[in-house]
Parts: sequence; structure tokens; C-alpha cells
Amino acid sequence: MKEKYIYGEKLTKEYFLSLSTGKYLVSTCGVDIYTPNFCGYIVASEHREGQWQRIKYSKAAYRRCLLFYCIEDYEEFVECLLKQSERKLANSN
Repeated sequence: MKEKYIYGEKLTKEYFLSLSTGKYLVSTCGVDIYTPNFCGYIVASEHREGQWQRIKYSKAAYRRCLLFYCIEDYEEFVECLLKQSERKLANSN
């Protein structure tokens, strides 16, 4: 089974421009991991500058990000986090 989550790093412009087109990028800033300030597929290189401007506008630039192969992998990741939270809550009672 393939790994679903590709560890991200600080979302600099250089790092962003090095990413493969079609991967799913999620910022770790926002209300929580379930509602990131920015998320979306990495666009083709000729559209990257516009996407970088959206990343900066969302205040996700220069912050940690997560990278996934596709949105379904991200959704599975979030579902897994929710289940872990539910188990911890159940065990604390």
C-alpha cells in the first residue's frame, strides 16, 4: 500500500515551485487541521504564480504545510485524526 501522506515543510516559494503538479497541498494554519487556510491541487507551472499569490493571501506562505497524493488521501487522513480524537475522548471519561 502506498504512503498517503508526504511530509511537508515550510511553504516557501522555492519549495512550492519545486512541488510536482497534481499533488494536494494543505496548510497547517487555520482554525485547525480540518479547516486549513489554504488547500488545493498544485497547478501546472504556468499557473503557479497565481496560486502562490492565493497562498500568500490566505496567510499560508512560510508556514508548515502537508502534501498528499490526492484529496481522498487528505480526507482519509482527517478521518483518521477524528477517530483518534474520539478514542482519546472516550478513554478520558
